[in-house]
Order: sequence, then C-alpha cells, then structure tokens
Amino acid sequence: MRIVVFVLMLSCATALSAQQDSLARFVSENITVSGKVSKPLVLTLADLSGFTMHTARNIPIISYSGDRKEPIRSCKGVLLRDVLDKAGVVFEEKRDFNRLVIKATATDGFQTLWSWHELYNSDAGNYVFIVIEKDDKPLSAKEGNFMLISTKDLKTGPRHVRWLKSIEVVKL
Repeated sequence: MRIVVFVLMLSCATALSAQQDSLARFVSENITVSGKVSKPLVLTLADLSGFTMHTARNIPIISYSGDRKEPIRSCKGVLLRDVLDKAGVVFEEKRDFNRLVIKATATDGFQTLWSWHELYNSDAGNYVFIVIEKDDKPLSAKEGNFMLISTKDLKTGPRHVRWLKSIEVVKL
C-alpha cells in the first residue's frame, strides 16, 4: 500500500513540475511601457520595487459569466497610474484625455483596456495594480513575474492579466 501511495505522490509531483515548466515559457523578465508616452520604459522587478508599494486583500476573482475562481488573499504591487506617470502620458491635443486608452498585453496574447478617465478621473485608478507578490511570496509561473488586476471591478476576471509583458498608451 505504501508503494502505491508513494507512486501516486511521485506522479502528482511530476505532473505539477511539468505544468510549471510549460507555464515558464509565458513568464516575462520585464514590462515595456510604450505608445503615447514621453519616456518609453522597460521595467524589471527591481525597477518596480522603487515605486510606492500598495497592498490589496481578499480579492474575489469572478469571471465574466459570474463563475468564482480562487480568490487572492493578499497581493502587493504598484499602481498602474504611477507607472504611467513615470513614462509621461503625452497629450498632443487639448482633449486627448477623452481619446486615450491603456492596453495591457500578456505573453499569451491576452489583452485588456482601461480608459484614461478610469485611471485618472475616477476612484478606480486607486485599485488597478501591477502585482509582483501574492500571499507574501513572489508570483509563481502560473501568474508570471508581473500580473495586472483591477481589484474593484465587479467581475475581476476579464481584466486579470497574468504574464503581463506590455502596457501601451493608445490614442483612438
């Protein structure tokens, strides 16, 4: 019986290791910030540690259809707005703030958007984080080195970006 249990445990550990290895290809070493900015950036984990860190707790992960996923107990990161401020969003025309969107892209191709107004002209901007730690540990290969989440969205899943690789300011 002990041999059977050991073999099952070994099989599970091997499967988990294979899953971690397959997810490792999505992990990026940096985030690029580009588009309508005065100073394009390439940010590493060390660079982000120089920003003011914020902590969020008990974040439900709810899909667009309403399915509940495993919640995030705590996470630490920087505000997306602070990163955009460092890059310097460019306004070419007087009312560009009405036409700017921020596009976040993951290494697997997943993309999501925020408007300039959401981040700078509403309370929502206080809750959009580039996460670098979850439950007091660095992110795993399942999330990548960088994860983006809007913690106050009613359905957090659609804008929960694992494996974040780029942020682009786009003028519509």
